[in-house]
Amino acid sequence: MQKTLSWIAFVGGEIILYVAFRIWGGALPDEIRILDTVVSMLILALFFADLLIPWVDWNGGSHKRFGSLGIRWAFTWLYALAAVAAMVVCQSLFHVEFLSQLLVQIILILGLVLGFSASVGASSKVESVHHLERSLLDGPREMMRQARHLQEVAEESGNIPEEYRNRIGQLVEELRFVAPSPAAEASDLEAQFAEALRTIEFALPACDMNRETIAKALSRAERLCSQRKAIHTTN
Repeated sequence: MQKTLSWIAFVGGEIILYVAFRIWGGALPDEIRILDTVVSMLILALFFADLLIPWVDWNGGSHKRFGSLGIRWAFTWLYALAAVAAMVVCQSLFHVEFLSQLLVQIILILGLVLGFSASVGASSKVESVHHLERSLLDGPREMMRQARHLQEVAEESGNIPEEYRNRIGQLVEELRFVAPSPAAEASDLEAQFAEALRTIEFALPACDMNRETIAKALSRAERLCSQRKAIHTTN
């Protein structure tokens, strides 16, 4: 419903602008009147652009909007004010010839395009920072998820010694202090930690036969956790 009303308002506004220039723009030379009409209709279209045709990144699977909305609006307002000022000043004050006015409007449109390009670039940089932050958090979160899963498996198994259960529980607590880090060493330790936990989980069903394997893997996981805790975000 909102989009339908927006289209009605947009089309109605464009018609009003066209009729207004036809009625009250008779004193202008035909080519300048057409130029001013087109520029005015373009300005109106820019203000309706986000409502009618959202800027969507069709290359991405999520089809998210791209471009920084605040920057786009700033450039839209700057262009609109500059274009209207150019129309008034060029015709009313200095009576500039048509080709010069056309050149001025083309320059303003190029400036608008460059502004929109900067808006998209700024949005891409912000998104890349967010993606980096999310990827940094994925490592510690995955370590915690795997450790809690192992803890659940150990709790459900009735033949796991209490010592192992306590050590696994302590490991889960220690993981709360693991900080995100972009360091390659951190990723390597996280991968080794996951491998150690998989070894423990695989050996748990036959705990009595695999006590030595579980003990070694658990000690390795504890050592890797301590080493990972020592790597901070600033590393």
